[in-house]
Amino acid sequence: TASGLRDDSAAPTTAGRTSGRQWGENVAASGENRWPEMGRNRWPLTFGYNEGADAATPTVDLLIYPGDTLSQARRLYPRFDDRVLDRLLTLAAAPSWSVRPNFHFGVRTAGWLHDDTAPAELARYLEYWRSHIDDHHQRPAEDWPAILQELAREQIVSRDYLSRFANEVGRRNPLSPRPGLLITRSWPLIDAVHLDQRGELASAIRGAADHALAVMGDPAL
Repeated sequence: TASGLRDDSAAPTTAGRTSGRQWGENVAASGENRWPEMGRNRWPLTFGYNEGADAATPTVDLLIYPGDTLSQARRLYPRFDDRVLDRLLTLAAAPSWSVRPNFHFGVRTAGWLHDDTAPAELARYLEYWRSHIDDHHQRPAEDWPAILQELAREQIVSRDYLSRFANEVGRRNPLSPRPGLLITRSWPLIDAVHLDQRGELASAIRGAADHALAVMGDPAL
């Protein structure tokens, strides 16, 4: 059971970033054809600030990262039929939920350069990767500027992503695209504290995780 919730405002995190201090429960699944085999991993529970709310409103965020590596994304997007896409767009518009593109690169086992300043429009991003996931693979760093330029024209990555890449790539080589998603379920901190005091926070987190899995066509935990 999650416990000891606190307002740790000295180290806030925002949805989409995992550099802040994590606390509470890590939700995980194992077994055949379950997470991460179906293309998802890392479900941290973090303390942060809801991007869609007042900046002074702290939240507890469950972050789910579908398709967070290229191999996971190659298993994920072919399973996204029109019904799944519609459910993801509906979830993105639901109160307390967020679904957003999470394009970044993989350098060996690490993720790098998340496109989180002005991510692509979700429906366009989902449709592109559903149709083109097999066109992309690991490449030398010098091949990527031309590809990123085309992705920017297609509005799959943000306009400033190419310049960020040029400024930060350094000696990173080769690079694999990671066209993932970030699904966030947020609770106001005061609500999470009350749930925790009643012994209901763990079930609320599990219920949210199960709901996200159902949206993507996967079985519950």
